[in-house]
Amino acid sequence: MAAFVYYYIGNSWNETVFVGFLLSISSTAIVLKTLQDRQEISSVHARNALTILIFQDIIEVPMMLITPLMAGESSNIWLSVSSLVIKTLVVL
Repeated sequence: MAAFVYYYIGNSWNETVFVGFLLSISSTAIVLKTLQDRQEISSVHARNALTILIFQDIIEVPMMLITPLMAGESSNIWLSVSSLVIKTLVVL
């Protein structure tokens, strides 16, 4: 939602996507500590929340890899995209 607002106030789509990336970074450690303090770590909702947070942490790697492409730092887009795909596969 914040990314749409950022776009409609006049920023470019790559800046908007980057802001969306920044806002989507999870705080897994904080949530885990809070759940431990409340002694809810073994509850169903805690496991579901941690699953989502870990997935978000994994997705951050491809987001970091795509950021230079959005910045336009590449002269050969196909080479950059293929390199990105290879790096993502290696990480996964």
